[in-house]
Amino acid sequence: VSDPFLRDGLRRLLDGVHDLPRLIARVGYQQANARDLLALARSLERLRPIGELLDGVEAGRLAALRQALPDLDDLTDLLRRALVDEPPVTTTEGGLIRDGYDPRVDELRLAMREGRRWIASLEASERERTGIKSLKVGFNKVFGYYIEVTRANRHLVPDDYERRQTLANAERYVTPALKEMEAKVLGAEERLAALEHELFCQLRDEVARRIPAIQTAAEVLAELDALASLAEVAARYDYVRPRLADDRRLRIRAGRHPVLDRTLAGRFVPNDVNLDGERERVMLITGPNMAGKSTFMRQVALIVIMAQMGSFVPAEEAEIGLVDRIFCRVGASDDLASGQSTFMVEVAETALAVHNATPRSLILLDEIGRGTSTFDGIAIARAVIEFIHDRIGARTLVSTHYHELTALAATRPGIRNYHARVAEEGDEIRFLWRIVPGGADRSYGINVARLAGLPVEIIERAKEILAELDRTARPRQLSLADLAGGNGDGGTTAASSRGSGGEGTAAREAEGSGAGDQDSRGEEDVTAKAGGPARVAAGAAADEVAAAARRWLEELASLDLLRMTPLDAMNVLYAWQRRLRRWQEQEGRLEPVRRVANPAEPDAGTPGGRREPPAAAPSPGTPAGRGDGRGVAAPSSGTAGAGSGLVTA
Repeated sequence: VSDPFLRDGLRRLLDGVHDLPRLIARVGYQQANARDLLALARSLERLRPIGELLDGVEAGRLAALRQALPDLDDLTDLLRRALVDEPPVTTTEGGLIRDGYDPRVDELRLAMREGRRWIASLEASERERTGIKSLKVGFNKVFGYYIEVTRANRHLVPDDYERRQTLANAERYVTPALKEMEAKVLGAEERLAALEHELFCQLRDEVARRIPAIQTAAEVLAELDALASLAEVAARYDYVRPRLADDRRLRIRAGRHPVLDRTLAGRFVPNDVNLDGERERVMLITGPNMAGKSTFMRQVALIVIMAQMGSFVPAEEAEIGLVDRIFCRVGASDDLASGQSTFMVEVAETALAVHNATPRSLILLDEIGRGTSTFDGIAIARAVIEFIHDRIGARTLVSTHYHELTALAATRPGIRNYHARVAEEGDEIRFLWRIVPGGADRSYGINVARLAGLPVEIIERAKEILAELDRTARPRQLSLADLAGGNGDGGTTAASSRGSGGEGTAAREAEGSGAGDQDSRGEEDVTAKAGGPARVAAGAAADEVAAAARRWLEELASLDLLRMTPLDAMNVLYAWQRRLRRWQEQEGRLEPVRRVANPAEPDAGTPGGRREPPAAAPSPGTPAGRGDGRGVAAPSSGTAGAGSGLVTA
């Protein structure tokens, strides 16, 4: 890559090399003709100058290839001395062997040339002898050489002419001298063709005897050709040398797809990958259709393959732990011939990966679980991701439109959420082609359908249906990943509930009533509501704890467990645990967690700052999550779209 003169010279020499494996295969099957042997000779002629060009090269692999080049100069010289520069395609009609290679060939060719010269002079001498100006000497394969005389001059034919053939307007004759010379010329041609074929077969047998050495030369030239091509691409398109490691890391900075980068002519947007193989080994990618998720996954696989085959890679920096296998479940197709549906093919490809992958494998899963019902698909996708994370431990890239799966990042330490960014401009979206940390909550399917050209009537109707589904669906759940990524330990993360029932109302009221402020100042801290320092008697505190416990039991009794998902239950438990830990901090049982100050809120300890009275515990009649800003909207069997969506963090 760093030596353009070596690279250019090597590519120029390799440009004249023919397909050696094909040529020696024809030789081995006794099917090669003279042109094949000549092409082989021209290719082998490049071995010596290539070896001279590589003399003194310090690169280890190039030096090893230089030593592996066989010496086939003697075979090249033999083929060049024996064969003419432009041999015929057939091997049985002569014209193959060069003059001077074999004395017998030279002698027969001399006899043929002299005989043809005599025959050529015969026409002039016979015209003069007979006085027939239209007389001519010809040849065909049936009657051989002949003298042709028109019917008008038949009376001038000498007595020694013997009639051989009668035509409509002419007679054909031979003479004893012509027959004798014909026998010499035709016999020489036949003997020469047979001799040349024999000599050619000997040459072909000699080449067949040297096939092992030619195969070695072919392998060396093929590797040199590949290395020269990769070096040229690396130098021309700004590739970098990857660092290969024995661990399972996979770090690529500003990686590019090697094909699309050239097709788009500088408009391709690079992306990063940072998997350490331990704490972060599964990338869960969400985001809109057409935003580049599949392209990103493919380019990662291509960069890994290029790095392990010895190529520079299209990136600014790459550090890649060795990969033993790459499993790719990308795209959707069926197999009608074997009776497999699209979903069956998808699951079979996924099964192949989970059965054969190892911790050193790279797994690409593009949209698993989409060929069946929504709940079945989510269940399968989540189970597969959990199995890969817990049991296999392979580096994995998963793209999905099941946004519920982003919760796995909070329950599995090796899973990280990423999404494909877009910019919203009114009803339009603009793809940014960037893969960045964090999960997405929309797929913009209607926007992509508009770009695909669906009629406006369909697009508008789809918007109406989506709005209706949003109104009637249960509230959107906050994933644990959203909670973990909040503002510090106690930062507020409000859910944008879409429900129209009590839960959605609780969410909007909690968000609009400063629930986050209550969160940042602590919750369930039972204090005196009169002015002055907050002092609570031990008995009152015990009563307050008992009252809160009763409220939690009431919440538990009101939960509709048959309609809750595991994620709903996890969110409920998480909120209860957070509330209990806050109480323990207030009681001094736990070390308080340092919080990040809210710059929009005056400090309670500074002049002018006013400390708000702590939030009182919610009363039994207050819906959970309405008063403390972090409760759970308990599902109710009498509420449309009831669910247990977590309202705030």
